[in-house]
Amino acid sequence: MAAVTVLRAILETLLRARSFQQFERLLPALENSDLPPRQQRELLGETYLRHGFLTSAAQEWMAVCADQPDAAALLGLARVAATNDQPQDAAVFASAALELEPENVAAAEILARVETIQPGVAHP
Repeated sequence: MAAVTVLRAILETLLRARSFQQFERLLPALENSDLPPRQQRELLGETYLRHGFLTSAAQEWMAVCADQPDAAALLGLARVAATNDQPQDAAVFASAALELEPENVAAAEILARVETIQPGVAHP
């Protein structure tokens, strides 16, 4: 797992520097790592989201949801939608995450933030 930590740091650095070709060249190293495929997608989704690549982040989280929709994956989509100024979608995904995991603080925070920005969206 130490190798994955180093690889994650390198991928983050490459995205931050906008070195897309080098980033893409390292993706096979992630795919061939000991990290399970779902965790690979989560890592990429989080990385893309942190660096503002919302379409790529959404694709990773949608792939996770296609395999196994759960609160974490739905929260990832809610975060992407909230960041992309899509309050209705953010509310839908955050609500779905809360249905599966009622104590999910991050999903509740997104719903509260959406309700503050656009009243009535979080609770139609």
